[in-house]
Amino acid sequence: MAAKSDGAAVSLQNETPPVCLPGPEQRSPQPHHAGKRYSVLDCCWTLCALLVFFSDGASDLWLAADYFLRRNYWCFAPTLVFVVVPSLVVQVLSFRWFAYDFSDTNGSDTAAAAVVAASGAESHFSTKGSDQRGAGCSAAAEALPATGTRTRAQSCCRACVWLFQSLVHILQLAQVWRYVHAMYLGVQSRWRGDHERRHYYWRLMFQSADISMLRLLEIFLKSAPQLVLQLCIMVQANQVLPLQVMVEVNQVLWLTVTQTCLSDFK
Repeated sequence: MAAKSDGAAVSLQNETPPVCLPGPEQRSPQPHHAGKRYSVLDCCWTLCALLVFFSDGASDLWLAADYFLRRNYWCFAPTLVFVVVPSLVVQVLSFRWFAYDFSDTNGSDTAAAAVVAASGAESHFSTKGSDQRGAGCSAAAEALPATGTRTRAQSCCRACVWLFQSLVHILQLAQVWRYVHAMYLGVQSRWRGDHERRHYYWRLMFQSADISMLRLLEIFLKSAPQLVLQLCIMVQANQVLPLQVMVEVNQVLWLTVTQTCLSDFK
């Protein structure tokens, strides 16, 4: 029991505001992809997208070479342009995304390592005596060579990663690498524990989003213009070549795979 200012005795239960338990509609929503797992069907879709990607690129280059051998330069030039230019744009954009993500990750790792090193050095210091301070200074000094060695090893690893990614993008294989990396993240998300599984799965989601954006950009820059161009060439020449039909089929397949993957990602 407690007393008010006027002397009336009241119960503490009346002073305590009622606590409402959160209902199902008031609870924090769970992430949309939290319960999902990387399945065999997802891996099959990735392999199918890789197969269509190689088939599409090979058929376009084959058709351009066929136009060149037939001395049909007016058809050869735009066909080759719609193969090379979109690929260069996709590689540049992909490398820009990689540079941004990799630099941001290294910056956060460096900052975290600096904080850990500083806290470890401060833990050796004490205000009780100069002897303990001297011991802390000597321990911190001994930790500096190990930190320098670790920094050099990290710098060497970063240089190797930059070199590898540069070669991949110069060879026009950015999408292939992202597909392979997505499969690796998916497999890791199945084999790891619960916490690491969520970590790898969310990395897979971000990688899939990047792949979808690059594929969508390639559709607008390459697949749709190439489809219209070959249709115009067939109508104007009043002749249908087997390679032209192959290119048209590959463009339609690429559009279908892209739309399916985008719908599945949503």
